[in-house]
Amino acid sequence: MHLVLFETSGNQRYIFDTNKLKVNLGASELTAQAGSTWVLEAVTKLTGISAPTPTGVADHLCDRTRNPPIEQGGVAEVVVAASGKALVLVADRDRAEQLVWKVTSRALQQAPGLDICGVISEPFDWNLTSIHKVSMQLHRDLGPVRVNRGGPQLRFPGVPIGARCTTSGLPAAVLDRSAPDPVPQPRSAAVSAALAAADAGRQRMQQLLGDGVAPTIDELEAAQEHLDWLGVIHADGNGLGSVFVNFDTLLEKAGLLNGATNTAERNRAYVNSLRSFSLALNDLVVQALNDALATQVGGADRSLVPVVLGGDDVTVLCDGRRALDLAVTYLQAFERQSADPDLRDGIIPRIAQAAFGHPRLGACAGVAIVKPHYPFSAAYDLAEELTASAKQVKLHARPGDGSHRVTPCSAVDFHVLYDVAATDLKTLRERMSTDTGTTRLYTRPYVVTPPEHRPSNAWFEGRGWEHLEAKVRVLTEKDGEGRPVLPRSQIHDLRSGLFVGKDEAEFRFLLLKTRYQSAKHLADGPDDALFTDEPAAPAPLARTSLLDAMEAAEFTGLGSRSATTEPAGEDR
Repeated sequence: MHLVLFETSGNQRYIFDTNKLKVNLGASELTAQAGSTWVLEAVTKLTGISAPTPTGVADHLCDRTRNPPIEQGGVAEVVVAASGKALVLVADRDRAEQLVWKVTSRALQQAPGLDICGVISEPFDWNLTSIHKVSMQLHRDLGPVRVNRGGPQLRFPGVPIGARCTTSGLPAAVLDRSAPDPVPQPRSAAVSAALAAADAGRQRMQQLLGDGVAPTIDELEAAQEHLDWLGVIHADGNGLGSVFVNFDTLLEKAGLLNGATNTAERNRAYVNSLRSFSLALNDLVVQALNDALATQVGGADRSLVPVVLGGDDVTVLCDGRRALDLAVTYLQAFERQSADPDLRDGIIPRIAQAAFGHPRLGACAGVAIVKPHYPFSAAYDLAEELTASAKQVKLHARPGDGSHRVTPCSAVDFHVLYDVAATDLKTLRERMSTDTGTTRLYTRPYVVTPPEHRPSNAWFEGRGWEHLEAKVRVLTEKDGEGRPVLPRSQIHDLRSGLFVGKDEAEFRFLLLKTRYQSAKHLADGPDDALFTDEPAAPAPLARTSLLDAMEAAEFTGLGSRSATTEPAGEDR
């Protein structure tokens, strides 16, 4: 028996390499199909059992007549079939090689720019060898195999006299006569394939999210064109890598071995549980995003474009003025619904309890808010960096009782890109520091986990999303005549003082508090000081959340268009 692993790589480059929405959607759809329907259809050709429809992958995996247990004499059993990744048990080496050939050759033909690799394990005995150990070794083998073969870039050699694709810059393969431009447009093979798959991607997303997606791509593009700001949200789960690495141990702790007394029984329990956990993650992400859309002011957002929706990964394009609210409500719904005991028989809370000591998962999100014509690839890169920044919550989410377990917590980080002079997060954050780096003009990331579920840790103080919301309310509060309680000119003066230095900012804040009593609620430090000390910093470091609140006032439902939307000092 052999275990076969399929996995795509370079997904971000492949999906977001162009600024054309149809190409982004199509590339995402091809990535999703490669690990799910393509693998299942290839297995069907080996077994002769009917293949699933594109929306029936989960039903196919759980149907023992279409996906029978491998130890009962079957040819192949699909363990996981998700976006960009699949695991398949195959009875013999010849069929395993046929399976890899069928999937990878189809990718070459139908998704020329997609980088998908298939690897086959050494033969093992189902009754004697732990499938978890086989899987871990197979994942280790994937890296060298991928490195030792040519990547997709080598598939597109060009010559100086050859035409180039107007969308990707790759060598053109066809002339696109369906483009709006009256002159046929040269397209690369990769772009042509993605364009052909775009409508299938939109239809799949609409089936998952209903009214959250516009009925046609033309409507999606039209909605995007009329936006003042575009929000790029990237989110994924926390600690799931360690869950999969230790999945066999967690099954035992969670009592999911079903009384297994030998290796064969343990392997069966492992395969069934891994399949259920993978499907439950997919269900969780879709349900959480649907919940988030339902809570948005005005209902579903027709300009929303879910580009990636698979496993625990989510990438969404939306109206920038709703991006923060959508990201926060999604994270809250993800965390809340991960504890649902009715979702796939409650496998997620049982595994989470075994892994983290709490029956729920956490997730983090990065929100990049940019102008609509800003390159998707750069905006995604920034959103991904912001997600990594938000994940520092894991470093501080220990209970403080000596336990090494990380309490599941969710957090969000964001940045509004007013200027493109710098686009990497490190440089952007350096511009939000003064006093030779000893003063930070930001508190981000913010924790969206309910206060009662957070660890007792000084790092979390003042970092709750509710603290930022409270400051936004102060900044946007109106008097009985509809005028701002805190004059805009005073807020701008205080903003300017932030970039002069901590002492100057504290002096201007003192003057503001003297004139306007509500201003004291903008304080972070003791005795109503504007700044507070960062408890987790290795050296003395002061921080404030005022600039965070000023930016968030424009991009949350609590705020509104006001003078607080003027670009921050570092981006002027």
